Amino acid sequence: MGMALTLQTGSRGNDVANLQRQLAAQGYNPGSADGIYGPRTRRAVEAFQQAQGIGVDGIAGRRTFEKLQAARNTDSFDAGNTTGVTPRRTGDYRELVDFARARGFTVTSTNGGRHNVGSSHYEGRAIDVRTRDKTNAQVEQFIREARAAGYHVGDERRRPAGQAVWSGPHLHLEIR
Repeated sequence: MGMALTLQTGSRGNDVANLQRQLAAQGYNPGSADGIYGPRTRRAVEAFQQAQGIGVDGIAGRRTFEKLQAARNTDSFDAGNTTGVTPRRTGDYRELVDFARARGFTVTSTNGGRHNVGSSHYEGRAIDVRTRDKTNAQVEQFIREARAAGYHVGDERRRPAGQAVWSGPHLHLEIR
């Protein structure tokens, strides 16, 4: 999505579906990520705009996308959203978030943003956690504990071969 992108009621396509996923990741319910900018998506954009203190017009333009990007780059679970929106498989990624946080790791991605095609992030079953601020011993201990808890762990401290989207060194935790 370029900064010149403007989406509004009646817009359709992948950009709208991405917007819907980003809104849902921040706790605003746009309905399903069907790529159709309808009344629910407009209401979710308006609620997001109001919470961010930017002009409320229901149109996703430059400022709205800047605020969504900023929210995505922080740990969105600290945002205090109270809309009750959860992904399709309720609780899965939140369980992973609690697991990571209890061990002092920072969650950098959940079900919003850009991920590889078919990624379980889009289904609310995976998170990424930062490793750059941890020692190898801390990361290895975390991997052991995550696997012992039954989670799949992808060690992506180096970019996996053939992976189209990669945001830097991290671990990928997934409920399978």
